[in-house]
Amino acid sequence: MIKFLFSILLGFSTSFLYAQISISGSIRAKGSLMSNASVMLADSSGKYITGIKTDEHGKFTLFPRSTGRYRIEIFSVGFQTVKKNLEVKNESLDLGVIELIEFSEDLQEVTVSSKKPVFERKVDRMVFNIENSILTAGGDAVDAIKLAPGVRVDDKGISMVGKSTVKVMINDRLSYMSGSDLNDYLKTIDAGNIQKIEVITNPPANFDAEGNSGILNIVLKKNPGKRLLGNLTNSYALTSSGRSLGSSAINLGFNKEKISIQLSGFSSLGSTAPTEKNTTFYPQNSWELENSRTDKLRSINFNMGLEYKEGKSTFAAQYSLSVSRPGISETGNTNIKNNNRVIDSTLSTQANSRSKNLYNTVNFRYERKIDSLGKRWFINADYFSVNSDKDRNFITETIRSNGNNTKISGNNLSDQNYRVFVSELGFELPLKPFELIFGAKGSDINNANNALTTIQRDSFLYSEKTLGLYLSLKKKIGKLELKAGLRSEFTSTQGESIVSQQITTNNYGKLFPTIYAMYEMNDIHTFSASFGRRISRPAYSYLNPFKWYNNQYSYSEGNPFLQPSFIDNLEFVHTLNQNLSSSVYFSRTTGGYGQISILTPDNPLQITSVQNYYNSSQIGIQESYTFSLGVWESYNTANVYYNNSTGIIRSALPKLKGYGAYVSTFNTIKLSKSNRLSMDANYWLQLPEKLDLTSSGAYSQFDLGLKYLTKSKRFQFTLTANDVFKSNSPRMVMLNNNVRQQFNNYYDFSRIRFSLKYKFTDKDFKVKNLGANEERSRAN
Repeated sequence: MIKFLFSILLGFSTSFLYAQISISGSIRAKGSLMSNASVMLADSSGKYITGIKTDEHGKFTLFPRSTGRYRIEIFSVGFQTVKKNLEVKNESLDLGVIELIEFSEDLQEVTVSSKKPVFERKVDRMVFNIENSILTAGGDAVDAIKLAPGVRVDDKGISMVGKSTVKVMINDRLSYMSGSDLNDYLKTIDAGNIQKIEVITNPPANFDAEGNSGILNIVLKKNPGKRLLGNLTNSYALTSSGRSLGSSAINLGFNKEKISIQLSGFSSLGSTAPTEKNTTFYPQNSWELENSRTDKLRSINFNMGLEYKEGKSTFAAQYSLSVSRPGISETGNTNIKNNNRVIDSTLSTQANSRSKNLYNTVNFRYERKIDSLGKRWFINADYFSVNSDKDRNFITETIRSNGNNTKISGNNLSDQNYRVFVSELGFELPLKPFELIFGAKGSDINNANNALTTIQRDSFLYSEKTLGLYLSLKKKIGKLELKAGLRSEFTSTQGESIVSQQITTNNYGKLFPTIYAMYEMNDIHTFSASFGRRISRPAYSYLNPFKWYNNQYSYSEGNPFLQPSFIDNLEFVHTLNQNLSSSVYFSRTTGGYGQISILTPDNPLQITSVQNYYNSSQIGIQESYTFSLGVWESYNTANVYYNNSTGIIRSALPKLKGYGAYVSTFNTIKLSKSNRLSMDANYWLQLPEKLDLTSSGAYSQFDLGLKYLTKSKRFQFTLTANDVFKSNSPRMVMLNNNVRQQFNNYYDFSRIRFSLKYKFTDKDFKVKNLGANEERSRAN
């Protein structure tokens, strides 16, 4: 397998090197060098042949294919386009510093017809430009993220293929929300407001070392001029089980001179009806569970952002509030069958669960430019709090064939409160010999969890303090760009169980190196390689030893002795024509942890515990390709990987290895010349895989959608059908102490959804110049 992958890597890496003429320069606006300005090169016929964005220092370099006459065009949102005619001879051209002029205030919108490359490879990340994609027209941030290479999105959250969940940043600021809460927030962001998505599989040293799969950074477009922009969306969905879901979202953005304000809100109400089928095969019998649930969803999210610029200083603040009250009503029947498949007894369980969750996030950031060359320093402070109350009661009746039936009831109560304080001081210094980034970051986490059942009571206190120091250097030598960094993190944790008087502590310091190299051979071929070491720390709930009962035969518990796991990632990437990305990657996890069922052949008690139970390694190939043919635009991904996992505790499966594969295609077809009517057809398939001592069968999902945009481009109607064939139902198998468990669950993904979106600007309010009082009235 390794020889096979190595041969493929050599195949797509072989190229001829040749000297090439270049066109270079720098872009400046308002006295400062401008990053992320678009620079396009057209031939004498006006056809664009290549393009690039300026780097952090406002610099750009283009490579014409031959000598001759060309035209260079430079543009950025809010500034006038600059066009220059050039004649390229047998030597490189340095255009010096080019100044961009801001549009006048009464010019409201700028339309740029040129199309940016879909994939842009940076030394430490893949940039996915979607701002001109018809696939995301009228969609939200979740629709846009689905198109990113190697990323999978479902109702449970965002993950990378073959790996765990990812962290999401918006404009370089980390979102502390996760799972469905994060999805709800991302649905408030109009995809039309997204400029690009940065896929960072190996985050550099100035990012936290936490997490295996990396980071998605969503970069939003800037609101040009003095204006109000916003959108309002309402949707209604009907699932195949007959349940309904409704949601409303609003997003407002306002700019005036030095102030920028962003407001968004999202609310959802409804229910779904998941079904669970689990079977445990003991030597003398089998336990077959069929569980029908009604999951009630009720949530409200509110987000507010403020940015103020004065000279070289920028002050920014953000606040997020999330309130949710989910509930679960379930009816489960477990048939206990002997080896002749005859039912000996049945466990019938009725249960109800209710939760109240309150999330608060506050962020403050101060940034100070040192000079016009890009040098700056910043201070960042975050506060994140969670208050969560849970209540679950159940009644289980044991129905025996001899008529000797019994009933037992139980109740679980818990309240969890934790507070997170994070502060960071950082410096970014683009010097002549290299770019230097360094800083320090500290976090202080305190968690208190009180729990009560009918047979026990306990309080669990947890604290975690981490200090991180980082240093990163970047150097460009011709077409070769190098970057290396080192991050050190020192962590001290303490968990205390009040009733059992058990105290566990853990103190450790680790180094996390990162290395990157990128070679831009020309505007067609780019090669890159990266290595990084990561850490995965357990969730706070995983450390709580309290027992949470499902019925008298089953409970789950945390593990205060749980250790973090460590991950090494290595990746080689080739980008062709800026629309085909090929990668070979290797990942190794040491001390991997997760929930595992502790089973014994002669005891029906099922204990779900959290353990460091495996080591694993994975090697794979990923291809991402996008194309546009007339009215058809398509984004496609294929990922093939081989996983080798070894159990490191006695009860786990000793070894599991095998292949897995994932393919996806997302397509939009324009159905009218005006582009106001379009159809979406999306499909993904997860082929059978063996991952982390778990085997799973194939499952997939097919979605269809229609979008219609009115002539005024203010109203958009969308009709979608998700999981048309109800095929998103994985079948998983685990082996524990030679006891086989089989899971086949379906979470009610099949549904039809209708949504209406309305976009508005300050023109709708017939106001040209808004004063401070009017700004406040629109923010309320």
